[in-house]
Amino acid sequence: MTITVTITDPVTGVSCWGTVYVEDKLVPEFDCPADVTIACSENATPSLTGEPVITSCELSHTVTSVDIFTDFGQCADPRAQIERTWTVTDDSGNSATCVQLITIAAVDLADVIFPADLVDANALECSDVSNNPSLTESGNAGFPTINGLEITNSGLCMASINVSDEVYDICEGSYEILRTWKVRNMCLPIGPGNPVEHIQIIKVLDTEGPVVEAPADITISTSGTSCETGFTAPAANITDGCSTFSVVTDTPFGSLVSNGGSLSQALDLGTHTITYIATDGCGNVGFDVMTITVEDQIAPIAICDENTTVSLDNNGFGSIAAITFDDGSYDNCSDVTFEVRKVFNSCDPTNNAFGSSVSFCCEEVGTEVMVELRVTDAAGNFNACMVLVDVQDKIDPTVICPTDADVDCSETYLDYIEVGQALPQDAVDANGEAVAIDNCTVASLTSNVIGNTVDCGSGTITIVWTATDGGGSTSSCIQRYFVTNSDIFSESDITWPLDYTANTCGTGLEPSDLSSHITTQQ
Repeated sequence: MTITVTITDPVTGVSCWGTVYVEDKLVPEFDCPADVTIACSENATPSLTGEPVITSCELSHTVTSVDIFTDFGQCADPRAQIERTWTVTDDSGNSATCVQLITIAAVDLADVIFPADLVDANALECSDVSNNPSLTESGNAGFPTINGLEITNSGLCMASINVSDEVYDICEGSYEILRTWKVRNMCLPIGPGNPVEHIQIIKVLDTEGPVVEAPADITISTSGTSCETGFTAPAANITDGCSTFSVVTDTPFGSLVSNGGSLSQALDLGTHTITYIATDGCGNVGFDVMTITVEDQIAPIAICDENTTVSLDNNGFGSIAAITFDDGSYDNCSDVTFEVRKVFNSCDPTNNAFGSSVSFCCEEVGTEVMVELRVTDAAGNFNACMVLVDVQDKIDPTVICPTDADVDCSETYLDYIEVGQALPQDAVDANGEAVAIDNCTVASLTSNVIGNTVDCGSGTITIVWTATDGGGSTSSCIQRYFVTNSDIFSESDITWPLDYTANTCGTGLEPSDLSSHITTQQ
């Protein structure tokens, strides 16, 4: 590296400059990893046997190693040796080396660690083994090791391994494996301690009950004839990965030794539970519950009168309670209530709601009104039937006749009064007209002359006034005209013709031929 250097006198300000070339000619310094002896099962990777530790100040460096492997023979002790030359080089190209000896020891059966027993909390679950049978194999249950590694890991350990299993049944789905391990030092004669033996216990236990999935909760209705319903419990979905199982279905009326089935009695209104209980070959139990809700979903039977009659009151209205239209309606579970409405409401077209009663009015007199009776049970189910209502107005109208009249025989309208006919209007105008009122409407008011005894200017005329309402009911009253002659006829009322003298022959002498006539006053 070349550096430019400037030196300045702080008093005079005079300066000079030059260049300095800096070189690193020192080799890196480091601590070589210590010599080490490893087991024949171990790997000689630097991460396990050690690496150089740099002690000098280096901006950057590289580390390399070269191994020389010496095999002393299969039964030699040590088994082999690695001479590992480490080289550390800095970024200036300076390098330093060191040598590390890695000794690989021969196999020693005293160093063998056998796999642990899988018992108690470490025991295998039968369902897990059923799903993954390899869990009992040595790859998962363990191998003999030296320094935590399988003996056969490096291929340098002169040891042979034998394994055998004995299986002991506990209960259906549960068992234990007695796994006998034997490890022999092939470089030593067979004898006590060679091979070394160990029995590993592997327990496979069924500690979980069957998985029970009850049918989904259900809501059903009572039957149409009673307030209860029969029920057949469907089968639950039951699985067990280890063994067979038996099933008992608990119902409100006892237990069924089966997976579901028909209940011995009908279910009444309310909530009921059915419990499915499964027991496996090791006595483990699993269960689940199904809830059945029984509701009254059946509409009541609506029975109506086919026809009925209502009479309006003095105010022109009539009302019928809803229950009046009932003719024996009933429900399978409860009492029923009644509401009623008109199919079409002539009295109030905007009101078509159900109520406890229904009203009728004058507009409906003489018609048959269709009424709907709604029958509702305690569960809110309802049904309906129709009734024809004959609306009648049985209250007669009221008619008030004008007072009897004294009439002079000179009144000209008397000439037009005839028995069996109505009064002429000028007679009504002269003597008054009857007044009719009704709780609804007056359809007509008529007069009829039923008698006339007038003779020679005096007598009685009898008139019947009749009021008819919208329902056809009538009422009548009688009015009389008392006819009198205020100017009695007498001889003085006659004007006689004058005497007549004819001057020519052939003149007719009949009264009609004469210029004067007899006149009378009536």
